[in-house]
Amino acid sequence: METKKVQQQYLLSKWAATIQECRATGMSVKDWCLENNVNMAQFFYWQRKIRKQLCSSVDNSAKDSSITFAPVQLTNSRNKSLQEVSFSTEMIVNVGGCQLQINNDTSPKLIETVLKVLQNV
Repeated sequence: METKKVQQQYLLSKWAATIQECRATGMSVKDWCLENNVNMAQFFYWQRKIRKQLCSSVDNSAKDSSITFAPVQLTNSRNKSLQEVSFSTEMIVNVGGCQLQINNDTSPKLIETVLKVLQNV
């Protein structure tokens, strides 16, 4: 039974890399699959399985009762309360159905993290 689980994880990992490779090209899935000799039905089958696994891992982490939230006073780089700061959007990035609005005070690390998450969705 453990062997089957390891094999499943290996295949999920392999297909996640394949799907990422396809998405990075900007080509349509159909064209990429034809060019790379990948069965399109298998591509979508594994994409669905990977998304399902990601969703269940998010659900499981959300159910973790050890997570607690604490109030935080957020300030910008000039130590003004965020309620005092007016934000103006400098750039809007559309990825799939998601929109990311970025201003000059947006942390580069936050942008990098959000883009990595969106890339795997």
